[in-house]
Amino acid sequence: MKVLWIVIAIAVITGGYFFFQNGFGLHGSQSSCSSLQNPQDQASCSQCAAAGESGIRDACYLGIATKSNSLGICDNISNSLKRDECYSDIGMKSSDLGVCDKVNDSGFKDMCYRGYASTNKDLSVCDKIQNPDFKSWCHEEVAVQMQDPNLCAQLTEWTRRDICYNAIAIAKHDASICSNMSDLNKQSCIQKVGAGSQ
Repeated sequence: MKVLWIVIAIAVITGGYFFFQNGFGLHGSQSSCSSLQNPQDQASCSQCAAAGESGIRDACYLGIATKSNSLGICDNISNSLKRDECYSDIGMKSSDLGVCDKVNDSGFKDMCYRGYASTNKDLSVCDKIQNPDFKSWCHEEVAVQMQDPNLCAQLTEWTRRDICYNAIAIAKHDASICSNMSDLNKQSCIQKVGAGSQ
């Protein structure tokens, strides 16, 4: 009986060791941590791997990945929603639209597309967004980034349209753009442009 317990103990220890080494413990994390360029980020990432509780470990990886723009670190995150948040945070600042396509959660995917479109001034990406409010916000942001009042005219919601015209008028110091706004906001826009010119 004693021999049986020893055999079981050895099997459990050996199985646990292989389970731990094949991507569920420090082995996989350490290799992605070593891919970081900054030695401080590498050290912080290694500390993430040593965190015992998965929520703390995931939050730690999220912080390191977004700081270093490293998708490989996102892959260490066990919680799928946190992983999507990680991909989304990096995708918003990226010049690779494929990063946003990795996101599964529709909310994070929409945020990623919006950020990508704004960063890269690519209006066509806004059309990939599912949420109508986010889509409108995306069109507005890209129009402002491109400082193109003609794009503001395409916005169907008058409040977004006015915000868009207002931002571009102020940025260009051009009060004539304010004339496209609703009567409610037109005078305020003209005053802001005038105040900014002085």
